[in-house]
Amino acid sequence: MQTVVSYVLYEARSAAIRRDYDADAGRPLRYWYNAPLLCICADQVHRGRTVAVYMNRPAAGQMLHSALAQAAAACPNIQVRIVDRDYADSEPMLWRMLPLWDPDTAICHVRDIDSVPSPVELAAMRYFEAQSYGVIQSLRSHPNHNSRACALLGGLSAYNAQYLREHNGIPPSFQEFATRSTGAAWGADLLLLRRFFLERKPRAFRRLVLDTPLAPGVRPMRKYGTTYVPRERVDEMSLADIDGRFLDLLSGLTSWPGQPVDGRGAVLRTALSFDCPASRALNRAFEQDSRLRAFYLDADDAAGSR
Repeated sequence: MQTVVSYVLYEARSAAIRRDYDADAGRPLRYWYNAPLLCICADQVHRGRTVAVYMNRPAAGQMLHSALAQAAAACPNIQVRIVDRDYADSEPMLWRMLPLWDPDTAICHVRDIDSVPSPVELAAMRYFEAQSYGVIQSLRSHPNHNSRACALLGGLSAYNAQYLREHNGIPPSFQEFATRSTGAAWGADLLLLRRFFLERKPRAFRRLVLDTPLAPGVRPMRKYGTTYVPRERVDEMSLADIDGRFLDLLSGLTSWPGQPVDGRGAVLRTALSFDCPASRALNRAFEQDSRLRAFYLDADDAAGSR
């Protein structure tokens, strides 16, 4: 059984409303920015986990896919998973949930590909993996997440997939789950997760949802009867086995878990100096393709959190 960190890489076909927290929102290649850095994260901070990147075939035909493919070929715990379907608007955000129906998946962490893991987020992931009570983890990391609409965020949540499959916590198939989407042009996954796992589940199930605020000003979500996990419990988790220099790099890039960032330019060049199969494969890719090098390594004006 594996623990999966699940991403989706696609081109949005509708503009995300109120996405003023991302300076790069609306740029066609925005979701490719962090792919190489996340591959190095697979080596540096996700050892023992599988990092899965879902995309459809047109995305796999994109020139930038070459760097991701070469890193995946060099690292057994990076998998590019092709979804044979077209989509409308932001529908692919739901594809990140596909590991829940994989019989080989025990735990699935669902994340946004335009962010990178922060140290406190990594500690929260370890907390969920170590505890034995909760079935779903809801991370909230920004004062805007106090809204009821953000009770269960698509890109900051985790699931005990094995429990959900064995106790009928999810429909028999992903397709049946996806058809319950509201059809909203943006935020369809956020609405579906909240309604399916919080609003339409009995109170006994909702107590198995671990509400985990990670930042000052983020209040416990009392409305749904979830179980509150104080930040102190997360801070007890050790990250001593991870290179502190790499943790510092991630910490300097993010102000709050889930924050959209640009992990190219100087940030990526620093990450590439950490010797591992992913960094070696990526260095070769950038040496061989000037277009990849220009997009990822020569982006100093854009690199870093905005």
